[in-house]
Amino acid sequence: MKVYSCGLEKVEEDYLFDLLKSHDYDYRYFSENKMLNIDETYDMYFINSEKSLIDIYKYYNSHEDLLEKTVFISDKITEELTFCQLYSMKLHKKEIVEAVKNIIERNENSKSSEIEIGKLVVKGKGRIHFINPDEILFVEKVQKQIMIHKKDEKIKSRDTLSEIGHKLPKNFLNLHKSYIVNINEIDSISEVGDRTYEVNFKETESKALMSRYKAEVLFSMFDT
Repeated sequence: MKVYSCGLEKVEEDYLFDLLKSHDYDYRYFSENKMLNIDETYDMYFINSEKSLIDIYKYYNSHEDLLEKTVFISDKITEELTFCQLYSMKLHKKEIVEAVKNIIERNENSKSSEIEIGKLVVKGKGRIHFINPDEILFVEKVQKQIMIHKKDEKIKSRDTLSEIGHKLPKNFLNLHKSYIVNINEIDSISEVGDRTYEVNFKETESKALMSRYKAEVLFSMFDT
């Protein structure tokens, strides 16, 4: 299970570790300034932010599939979040435990229902597709539609970007809020703006986008 936290104070982080100690998990902590660049392939998110609630709302309004996997914690924000439950460490410890339990159960149920056949199983319109992950160049979110790009084919899926990302192997990275890319298939990368890169692939004109922050992460993997 992949766990993502952002902006947690030490007492909150220690409490999180205690809640998860009986589970096998991979933990990543990010500072608050990385909050709006969340990797959507994680199984559980813990967010404590003093950022404007308007900014938080705008981000989650365009990433609705993350809401059911996120626990918002803060003792400092007094405004009411209308799109989710805000928990206080002082007042809502039982509720936090229940929220974590529900997310873990949903994650385990999802994994137990997956078919272990070495292929990505995705739901399309009127059919189920069985796709070899090695044939996928990237997965794209266009408005509320998901498109899986192969070299010679595009497949529409009814799954969310997060659901597909969870099923893909480690060579697939969330390089943009709307793209998951197979880094083994990247041919070249071009800078197309101050904060955006274009990802090019061999034997196809299809292109993906990559944010500046994710470009720094990718380049660091290759010591570029």
